Amino acid sequence: MATELFGIDFRIGYGLIVALVVGQLVTWGVHRLLTWSANLDERPPGKRVPGSVTGTFERLLTFALVASQFPEFQNVVLAWLAAKLAANWQRDEPTGKAGAQQEYRTRALIAVMSGIVSVSFGYLGGRIAAH
Repeated sequence: MATELFGIDFRIGYGLIVALVVGQLVTWGVHRLLTWSANLDERPPGKRVPGSVTGTFERLLTFALVASQFPEFQNVVLAWLAAKLAANWQRDEPTGKAGAQQEYRTRALIAVMSGIVSVSFGYLGGRIAAH
């Protein structure tokens, strides 16, 4: 695959496609698969930040840090994932149904696993852009 045409380097574009487009599709699929395998229903719409927004942010963050060869980028990415998990870990959801706490913790762990998949595509896209 050509990375240059008329003096224009396309590696950043290729990296962004991998990080944002491919990353969104694969992360969405993994999240759906994990949700399905845990026998969980989709959450009803409500007042929350959509997962696609936080996923895009974390992939862009990881892409930018890796593409710019930021030293110790992994500490920033791990801090982001920890903050994302901590923001929701002990929150009680007012569902009123039996097993709500277990379901909530399962959803939180699925979110962490999906976040790891998401930042992996940000990393891969950043590596493509950096080389």
